[in-house]
Amino acid sequence: MSLPTITARIAFATGPLAVTPTWTDVSSYVRKVSIRRGRQDELNRMEAGTATVVLDNLDRRFDPTYTGGAYYGTVLPMRKINIRATWNAVTYDLFTGYIESWPPSWQLDGDSSVTLPCVDGFTYFAHALLTLSVTSDGSGSQIKTSTRILDSLSWPPLDQSINAGDSVLQAWTMTNETVLQRMQLITDSENGFLWMATDGKIYFRERSYRLTHAASVTSQATFGDSGAELPYSEIVPAFDDEFIYNDIHITRAGGAEQVASDATSQDSYFKRSLTKTGLLMTTDNEASDAANWLLGQYKDPALRFRRVTINPQYDPTNLWPQSLGRDFHDRITVKRRPPGGGNVITQDCFVEGIAHEFDAGPQTSWLTTWNLSPASSSSYWVLDDAILSILDSTTKLVY
Repeated sequence: MSLPTITARIAFATGPLAVTPTWTDVSSYVRKVSIRRGRQDELNRMEAGTATVVLDNLDRRFDPTYTGGAYYGTVLPMRKINIRATWNAVTYDLFTGYIESWPPSWQLDGDSSVTLPCVDGFTYFAHALLTLSVTSDGSGSQIKTSTRILDSLSWPPLDQSINAGDSVLQAWTMTNETVLQRMQLITDSENGFLWMATDGKIYFRERSYRLTHAASVTSQATFGDSGAELPYSEIVPAFDDEFIYNDIHITRAGGAEQVASDATSQDSYFKRSLTKTGLLMTTDNEASDAANWLLGQYKDPALRFRRVTINPQYDPTNLWPQSLGRDFHDRITVKRRPPGGGNVITQDCFVEGIAHEFDAGPQTSWLTTWNLSPASSSSYWVLDDAILSILDSTTKLVY
């Protein structure tokens, strides 16, 4: 079956913060690739992206102890790695990060390989301590601007895409605190998004991003279980108590606790609390708005599609661009026709997490899985809209 061309590149000779790495192509040695990026759902933080790359090592070129190896002396932890795929003359970055270790494997049958655990740029931010004082400013500005977090770490400006943010946050001081911890606090306070992209750039976006981002506003593809939609291999629906929260507690640093609760929901599903403390918004009113927004989203149960998996080899022309091209925040439509009849279940979803599994063995295979969240949670009041302006029904105010 038709497959994209896989390219794996390692920067053996340049440091991890090099603006222009010197790449060495090791594609011909790739046996397997596994990639995990994003988060399980919309209430969790974006996690560090990871990749596992299995390379043929029969000539010991990837053995750090072999003095006759092609890359001896440069087979080191934290070398930069990039994995990409080219399909129909379009190249897609799938992962950019850093190799954590080079553990060789020598099998008794004479085979040899090396399995590289890799992690994206969050690893730098998670291990770097910083002492810094920042004045009150926009949430994104506290991450980016001169003398702020990223510049203090010498993170290349070309590898930053930081928006200003919707909230003005209070001044703060961090003392020997990890950079990732502080940036995640800023992101939580904004209720925004912080992630590493497939090309190695760090992105920060405000909470209203999905209301304006073109790929979030309009569905990019429809997947279903009939010939009328793009096919999926597996879909995981859920209708349970995991996302029921009817007692919300939000407290900003130096502020009073703000509580939003719903008695009807508590009577139906028990009291289920969600607490966030130490946030950086400047007023208790904004903390109260955040609490009420969360309550509106999660006080009642709802059907959601948790994950969908596609096998792009089933329909190469249409599925490879989807498998390789979809990214966080993209909106897709998922349809299911359950046995027993009834209406088609249709839900628009956001992509929250992405996984690729590629095996170049005799039975070449590729699966792509997306973790999803309901896009309906980002639909808000629209003046005179026939659907989204029904008072006390579909009306949702955004803060």
